[in-house]
Amino acid sequence: MEIFLGAFTGEWEQRRAAYLHERLIGRNSPSDEEERRRRGVASGGGVGGRLNVGGRAARESFARPGPAPRSMATRFAGLAGRSQPAVVKMTSFGGGGRLGAMASYISRNGYVPMENQAGEKLRGRRAVAGLSEDWAHLIGNRAESRDIGTFRIDVEGRPAEGQTLHAWARDIVNTALGERSFAFAVEERQGHYRIDGVAVLRDRAGERLTADEKAQEIVQARMSENGGPSAEFHFTGYGNGVEYGTARLRKLVEKAEGAMQDNRGAANCIAARRSM
Repeated sequence: MEIFLGAFTGEWEQRRAAYLHERLIGRNSPSDEEERRRRGVASGGGVGGRLNVGGRAARESFARPGPAPRSMATRFAGLAGRSQPAVVKMTSFGGGGRLGAMASYISRNGYVPMENQAGEKLRGRRAVAGLSEDWAHLIGNRAESRDIGTFRIDVEGRPAEGQTLHAWARDIVNTALGERSFAFAVEERQGHYRIDGVAVLRDRAGERLTADEKAQEIVQARMSENGGPSAEFHFTGYGNGVEYGTARLRKLVEKAEGAMQDNRGAANCIAARRSM
């Protein structure tokens, strides 16, 4: 997530660069020796080591203390040597409440120790719950993402001779939104046609519309440049996630009594949901 890139990686990258420089000039740092000792213990004492299951040897083995935790110096040295750390995504939009719930789940309600970006151990429910307060300044101002948009197009004119109503309306939406997944319904209203729809705001090339007034102006200008019937475009809402998109599609299906299509011409709500 972007917040981690700005908050934590600056010092991390500096330390990684320093350790990489030391390794390149041939220094044999204490951390390297520590890492070799740790690997020797973990592998059972070196080449030919084995794990005995049962008997006196097994009891003595389990009685020995485990390997000491790796120091931060060892970890940075490993990163400088291009080792791949395991990373768990902690949170997304939802603020501190979501963070606390995910941290509690990962740590099994504090039973399994967690570790933060500084290598500090977090043990117990209280320490894990404290992450929400410690990271509040990083996630408190995060804006909701805009993945799905709802729109309305009022069109003056009518389909050409031999052209179906939905094919005509789909061409208009394609002109407005480009290569995006969408679903729409169209109806005649007092001499003009109204198209209501739901669309994915990001197209196949990566362009993302923000579903606000600025994006509305961009779409309106695109429609004017490409000719076609006189039409007025409006974004009527936006949201994020599958649940939001599904809810808006169901509402559209109910309003149109099932008479809707998607960007590929599929004429039922199940195909429309899959296309999103």
